[in-house]
Amino acid sequence: MKQIKLLGLMLLIGATLVITSCGDDIIDVPGTGNEDGPQIGLVEEAGFVSSDISINAGDTFTVKVEATSDEAELNTFSVEQDGVALDPSRYTIDGAAPGSSVNLLFGDDRTAFTREVTVTAHADKSIATYAFVVVDDNQETGTTSILVDTDADVVGGDVPPEVSVGGNASVDLDPSSLYSINISATPVNGQLASISVYQDGALITDLSRLEFGGNAFDANPFGFPSQYFDGFVDEKLFIRVQNSGSATYTVEIADEFGNISAFEKTVNVETVVVGTPVTTIDGVLLNQAGPAGTGGLDLDTGLGTGSTDASADIRDDGIDGGPVATNWLQTISSVNGSTIRTLTPGQNGLLETFTFASVLTVEDIATLHANNGVQYADNTVLVGDMFTVQKTDGTTFLLVVTEVNVTSADNNDSYRFDIKK
Repeated sequence: MKQIKLLGLMLLIGATLVITSCGDDIIDVPGTGNEDGPQIGLVEEAGFVSSDISINAGDTFTVKVEATSDEAELNTFSVEQDGVALDPSRYTIDGAAPGSSVNLLFGDDRTAFTREVTVTAHADKSIATYAFVVVDDNQETGTTSILVDTDADVVGGDVPPEVSVGGNASVDLDPSSLYSINISATPVNGQLASISVYQDGALITDLSRLEFGGNAFDANPFGFPSQYFDGFVDEKLFIRVQNSGSATYTVEIADEFGNISAFEKTVNVETVVVGTPVTTIDGVLLNQAGPAGTGGLDLDTGLGTGSTDASADIRDDGIDGGPVATNWLQTISSVNGSTIRTLTPGQNGLLETFTFASVLTVEDIATLHANNGVQYADNTVLVGDMFTVQKTDGTTFLLVVTEVNVTSADNNDSYRFDIKK
């Protein structure tokens, strides 16, 4: 059931006391028994109701309740409509149906808790008081409440924010440069809540690549600071773009009810090769316990060798002596003085967008081995793993695992690599 834009009714009796807890704004209603004893309030946060609202009859609304104990531990929590405990079928706590209309508290919740409570409003057109109540072991009560008005029809609750964007739909940029996008947004039904950024359909998880209005992303989606709840004009979104090729960036702006407006930008990165271009070859490394004369790989040629052959640069570690179906260690090691390092996008100075394809020069491979890899630690070799291997003469290779072939009837297991040199 759709949720509707918050509308202040100015119907609360008395003053509203605002208190702060854990960095969130809490709305605590005095005169309801919670000046002493247990404390309870509603968190003032995008996506949650914290004051009087007007919605359609039977619609839902969600509050974030925060409660703390005083001299005695908390014992129960309940939701009331006009002083009567709400039937458990009409609300959920953190998405789950409560066990009863009065919910016993256990464990850490007896000291303090924060919960998201979604309530189905009354079905008739009227004004009702919804109270959120905690009772402690001393039978002292803490209460906070809001008024919910279903008397007037409220329409258009599913209309997304209005968003306008500057710049062209497609741009050409330098590798790993900052892309600035001017965005204006106006809420229609509810306050603006968040902005999300995707690259080629996947949420960007390297948050160091993203900034909005001078605020570094602490999550993606990024929850808007309060100054943006009611809209903004020509605020800048910065994206650290990919280091090669073309990528599509999708930006979504959501309001507090989940209505979303989105736009796309295509970024083309022209790669300029400065240095010695790489050559890419294919190589297969067999299980060391397989046929005689296998178990090693010459990275200069991509040809298999014996595991102790003078031309081998890496070798398979063989088997553990168990049943043939499961005895392959599926790990590799260096040979003839070579060193193996593991490359992981998003770690050790590598961008999250780093790929095998983005490495274009021999010099880049050597730099990766020196600065961005970590010593390979006998981890199971899987498809997509990337390694650098350096020989004693300084020749360095970049490898990506394209296949891992496990055989259950014999020891002909193997890896296939693409090798850049």
